[in-house]
Amino acid sequence: MNPPHVVEPLTAREIEVLHLVVQGRSNQEVADELVISERTVRTHMMNVYGKLGLGNRVQLTLYALKMGLVTLDGWDEQERNARRDRATVAFDAVWTEAYLAGYRDGAEAQKGDKVRG
Repeated sequence: MNPPHVVEPLTAREIEVLHLVVQGRSNQEVADELVISERTVRTHMMNVYGKLGLGNRVQLTLYALKMGLVTLDGWDEQERNARRDRATVAFDAVWTEAYLAGYRDGAEAQKGDKVRG
């Protein structure tokens, strides 16, 4: 990925927001930490994207890593584990719901077979 041309430098607040976003924080988490509204976070993010010529958080994270604005060393083990645990819980919930939906659908199909049979 070629670094995009920076038209205007980022403000101190935009850099703060960038650092939190590339750590994987949601807009609401950033807002809570910086004691600003979520709408203000979205505005800062749109400014950052525009100034850097980027379109999404993945591009922003790769850019920030490549340009040395952030490092992976900043993530302590506890934070990595907490994020992994949240992702695991979310996956388990989706898988369980899909499994139960399939089970219900299968039970309904078997019931229909007995009635027709």
